[in-house]
Amino acid sequence: MTSDSWRKLPYSFAPPACLRTLCARGAPPSLVQRGSTVAAMLTRKKNALLKIALLFLPVVLVITAITIPSFAAQSAPAPKAGSFSGEKAVGEEKVVLLPVQVDGKDGFIDKTGKIIINPQFDYADFFEEGLARVRIGGKYGFIDKTGKIVSNPQFDDAGVFREGLARVRIGGKWGYIDKTGKIVIEPQFYYAGFFHEGLAEVEIGGKRGYID
Repeated sequence: MTSDSWRKLPYSFAPPACLRTLCARGAPPSLVQRGSTVAAMLTRKKNALLKIALLFLPVVLVITAITIPSFAAQSAPAPKAGSFSGEKAVGEEKVVLLPVQVDGKDGFIDKTGKIIINPQFDYADFFEEGLARVRIGGKYGFIDKTGKIVSNPQFDDAGVFREGLARVRIGGKWGYIDKTGKIVIEPQFYYAGFFHEGLAEVEIGGKRGYID
């Protein structure tokens, strides 16, 4: 069989390039015809499958469009009660207050410049963890954002709150109070640092270490 013999086959048996190569190499016509038949059957099946896929494609797209948003809505965490799009619930919104001095006394204003806590302190620090350090008559205490005193001015010195505790000094010793003003670690240290990741640096007898 010559390289052009395949052209003499019926049109439906026209072989692809690989079978033409067999013709060129002198393969028997019967082998080429069988190969052509198989190739034609595979092509028809491929075309039939493609038509079926195209037929069902719109249905698949519709199902996908309906299912994915529904699945995403079920997977998303539910927002807190009274919240919108995962934002903080009503009453949890952060209130920013800044210390300001008027006529020699410190108070607090909001971001618009409105006075929220009247100037009445000899000194007022920034709010940390919801409480601010203030000084009245040479003693330190703490107030909340409404101006309410949560720890009476009674300490010779004090630091800001970190991890729920603030260092305070009574006499020459440092200890720690909680946010209610209760002394939770008795003043006993020559030096006491802020709490960080559950630990605070302290000094006793010229030696330093950490407490929890």
